[in-house]
Amino acid sequence: MRILHTSDWHLGRTLHGVDLHEHQRAFVDHLVGLVVERSVDVVVVAGDVYDRAVPAVPSVRLLGRALAGLTEHATVVVTPGNHDSAVRLGFAAELMRPGLHLRASVDLLDDPVVVDDPDGPVAFYGLPYLDPDSVRRTLAPAEADEPLPRSHAAVVGAAMQRVRDDLAGRPGTRSVVLAHAFVVAARAPGAEADVDADADADGDGGVDAEVDIDAGVDVEVDADADAARSGGPDVPSAPERSESERDIRVGGVDSVPSTAFEGVDYVALGHLHGAQRVGASGRLRYSGSPLAFSFGERHQVKSSTIVDLAADGSVSVELVPAPVPRRLAEVTDTLDALLDGRHDDLRDAWLRVFVTDPVHPERLYARVAEHFPHALAIHHTPVGAVDAPRLAAVTAESDPIEVTADFVAFASGGAPSEAELAVVRSAYEAARASETSE
Repeated sequence: MRILHTSDWHLGRTLHGVDLHEHQRAFVDHLVGLVVERSVDVVVVAGDVYDRAVPAVPSVRLLGRALAGLTEHATVVVTPGNHDSAVRLGFAAELMRPGLHLRASVDLLDDPVVVDDPDGPVAFYGLPYLDPDSVRRTLAPAEADEPLPRSHAAVVGAAMQRVRDDLAGRPGTRSVVLAHAFVVAARAPGAEADVDADADADGDGGVDAEVDIDAGVDVEVDADADAARSGGPDVPSAPERSESERDIRVGGVDSVPSTAFEGVDYVALGHLHGAQRVGASGRLRYSGSPLAFSFGERHQVKSSTIVDLAADGSVSVELVPAPVPRRLAEVTDTLDALLDGRHDDLRDAWLRVFVTDPVHPERLYARVAEHFPHALAIHHTPVGAVDAPRLAAVTAESDPIEVTADFVAFASGGAPSEAELAVVRSAYEAARASETSE
């Protein structure tokens, strides 16, 4: 069976004020064409189809366009992520068009979408984003007096136990799980995280790769070779995070061990925006987002994941690059050097600019914007500035508790106490719970 794994569309998202709607529509059309061209049987969308719980009308229409096109040619299974409202996304799911399955409720965890091919049935289990505060009582064992521990690992583990219990009653059935979480591989004692130094030649944490989208190049990924390159099955991969991913920590912890997903053939993950595997087996993968949503993702090759599921449950994986509307780049130099032509190869890129003159140049922002018409962020960062260490960027991935603690220390000259941090943490998690319940 051929499966197309995608996630994190974030319909309605902007990039430093740039409306990405047309580029997202181009990706949707590309995806429908890919399903037809590659004879895909099932499309799985592992969460965050929208960028916000209450999406704008154009985003709703674009999702409708995507689902209409995809369901003409394949079975489609969709689960909500932490950016989506599960209630809104799953509304009237039973009335949806044939071939479309929205798995937005914990009541459906052990009610898979079963699709047959010549090799037999495949059960697709949809795990929506599971907020521990919302589901820890619902997912606790019936005989338990207390709710599950307040952690992502506990609620995902309980959900997967329901999946395994159902799967045990389906002998010979292959299985795929969709999940939206931050999953980390369990390490062998003393093992170092796999950071694939060869792929990160410039040492900035990104994968250095160039793919000619216009040439239609498909990037083949062999799971065994991938595992061997990263040190073999005892050395797992360390998930690569991006600054545009929303914090999902509860009690300071957001991770789920890969062992929670034992017993299934393939795990289609969403949440992280870089395409990557978790662990050495290639059985758990993030498809990544189709577009870059932050400059921290500028080195990532955006793609969709095609998974061929064999009769014995083994998988082979191929990454097909997504259309790139405009590349993202970053440049650091003095204003004179920026304007003298040596960086003109970046004039067509979405650009983040750091100007290093020791004194703030006159008309800095206007002059940079005139020369680089697609510059989205312009910063004056004098070389050797005394306060430079204080200017660490606050991103969607930043821990809000740590950011608050840093601010208190900066403003008051002293770190907050544990009691004060507990108040901050409680207030933040209450605000998050209110947001996700909308």
